[in-house]
Amino acid sequence: MSIKALKLAVVLSATFGLHAPVLMGGEIRDLSVSWGTVIEGRYLWSTIRWEDIKETPKWQVATKKDPPLPISQAMTAAQNALQKYVEVPTDYMTTQVILCRFHETDWWYYEVGFTVRTGSTTHAKNAKRKLARDQGEARPAVEEPAGILVLMSGTTVEPKRVDGSAAETGSAAVDGTGNRD
Repeated sequence: MSIKALKLAVVLSATFGLHAPVLMGGEIRDLSVSWGTVIEGRYLWSTIRWEDIKETPKWQVATKKDPPLPISQAMTAAQNALQKYVEVPTDYMTTQVILCRFHETDWWYYEVGFTVRTGSTTHAKNAKRKLARDQGEARPAVEEPAGILVLMSGTTVEPKRVDGSAAETGSAAVDGTGNRD
């Protein structure tokens, strides 16, 4: 790997939380994807590691078959997981489901996004958070959208709580789980 390519990998890792694959003896190592979200004022960081995804079903687009995990099952898994992180789960609606490739492999996962319903209790609390931030309080603004990652096995990726600077830089300084206090 050239110095220029190595510098680019470091910049991408620090900026987006993506980690470039490292080939050692023909084996993939140190391959991961990280994704940050904000749920009810908490920064959460999810990381899919090579060790986690390599045990899930593969999917090849060229076969023109549906992915191993139907989208409806991914949505259900994500909705069930979201309940651990929010006060009122019914205040959230699914707004997007994105099928994502794990780097340049035949392993895939879903990003399931949620948005707070307008007029809900959580929506009102988020408006207060935003007002507090506008007045100088160091809290995240209203989240758009919150998200959960789902592997093709139907397993959700457990997000970890991070401070704001870690979520912005991809440094993932974990300070515990993202579960509701």
